Amino acid sequence: MFHNGLHILYVNGKYRGNDEIGKLMHNFSCTNPEDMRNKAAQNKAKKTAIYLIKLGKMTLEEIVEATELSLNMVKELENQSMQLI
Repeated sequence: MFHNGLHILYVNGKYRGNDEIGKLMHNFSCTNPEDMRNKAAQNKAKKTAIYLIKLGKMTLEEIVEATELSLNMVKELENQSMQLI
């Protein structure tokens, strides 16, 4: 325990149980946000992609690289964001 009240926890990253820790370890190992079980993390990647699309300073390929979403997903998000305008 640190003097500021923080703790360090060690977790086996290979653990894949059906409990919350197992789901979290699965999400940490995902290289594609679309494979994540945690929908909040997946939604964050999608919101980031929409933000980058609206900025208009990056190509779709650059957004794919930045968010690790598939090109099809980024194109779908682009279509959705254009319909909202």
